[in-house]
Amino acid sequence: MMILIPAVVIYECIRAEDKTVVLTASVGAAAGLLVCAVIAFAFYMHRVPYYSFGSNFVFYALKEVLIPVAAVYLVYFFTTKDPVEFRIKAFFPLTASFYAIYMPYFIIASTGSSYSFFELFIKPVIVLCMLILAAYAVYGIYAAASASDKKKLVLYVSVLAAALLIPPCIASLWLMKLLMPLVVIVSIVYIAAAAVCFAAAARRKESFLF
Repeated sequence: MMILIPAVVIYECIRAEDKTVVLTASVGAAAGLLVCAVIAFAFYMHRVPYYSFGSNFVFYALKEVLIPVAAVYLVYFFTTKDPVEFRIKAFFPLTASFYAIYMPYFIIASTGSSYSFFELFIKPVIVLCMLILAAYAVYGIYAAASASDKKKLVLYVSVLAAALLIPPCIASLWLMKLLMPLVVIVSIVYIAAAAVCFAAAARRKESFLF
């Protein structure tokens, strides 16, 4: 929970040819600290979950994924004066460094003092994979839009939606102990897809990684 995402961010900063990524990652981490400080002072995060897939899915989708990802990335995208392609590639280091702070705080603040195996070891992997797949999709959307390729644009938008919505589904089903064989299979496929995307991008200069 505390080590995985920061380690990947550090790895990305070290291997990147463009060291501006370090500044981008620092901005994401600072945003994470700021958001967590505001939440700590203004909101009560501890939650007793309902035995309802819809309720849990909406909670995880909004508070863990859609709101933080959209807020952090869109504010960065529309306030920085960097070239568009740089802002597109900034998605992963920015959001990953943000989640390196936000995710552990969210888990600690919302669950109290007892943490499950899923929260400590599986959820961080799922979140990291979510950011990798979302970064892949964002770069794909940019490339497809630049080439006016409508079919690829629809494809990458679908990939982005799946990348962002599958983790809340997994978390909700795991919490309720529903369809566990399916949860395990989907999790393995999801992690494998992210690993393939990350490995392929790391070998290419033109990718969503710096």
